[in-house]
Amino acid sequence: MQVRFPEDDRFPSWKVTFLEYLIAAVFIALLVGYWHLQIGQHAVMLEQAEHNRIRELPIIAPRGRILDRYGRVLVDNFPSFTVLLDRENAPHLNPDHLDKLAAALDLDPNEVQDLVRRSAKLPRFQPVVLKQAASLQDVAFIEAHRSEYPEIDIIQSQQRFYPKHGVAAAVLGYVGQVSQADLSKPGSHYHPGDVIGKFGIEKEYNSILRGRDGMKRVIVNSRGQEVGELGTVNALPGHDLRLTLDLDLQL
Repeated sequence: MQVRFPEDDRFPSWKVTFLEYLIAAVFIALLVGYWHLQIGQHAVMLEQAEHNRIRELPIIAPRGRILDRYGRVLVDNFPSFTVLLDRENAPHLNPDHLDKLAAALDLDPNEVQDLVRRSAKLPRFQPVVLKQAASLQDVAFIEAHRSEYPEIDIIQSQQRFYPKHGVAAAVLGYVGQVSQADLSKPGSHYHPGDVIGKFGIEKEYNSILRGRDGMKRVIVNSRGQEVGELGTVNALPGHDLRLTLDLDLQL
């Protein structure tokens, strides 16, 4: 048995046609918008990405001071500059480019080439220490040649200072850059360019004196200039170490 509905109860055909056209128009509009975003704006977005990059710059933790039994300073820090090589944003790391950079910073070109080769095993986002205790002339040169060396960064750091002219040097020891042997030790958390105790008290109590580096995320343009900051993780300074040694008895 076939059931027939009255003609008036049917959905009007013109409404069906209207809905079909409306759905088609919305779909076409979505396609056009997608094309404009993915294709039409691609060049603009690509240019912005090329001109603005994110870098992670270390914040060097101050090393703890070494004090005598009465709290007098035997070893301290003084502010300095460190030159970093950002390999992630360095498309020109060819030998000639590195040789020019080494000459400008008064570095041995062979040592710079070797440093870059040894750093190839590290993640590219991890910057490499190119020069510690950089001079004001080094800083001025880099700032004046940002467009030529966009892969170079300068950060504030500290250098070890022995104010008592080497008193008890045989006991206090000294610090230096981490060696390849140190980096290769099982469980090592060091990175190339890290400063650690190499001898004496500096080495024996390195884990106490050495702090934890922080990190700053910045936005830089194609010329290596900072144009914004995304966030900072502060460094944790190392702990001071008080010895039983009496400074007066060492003079």
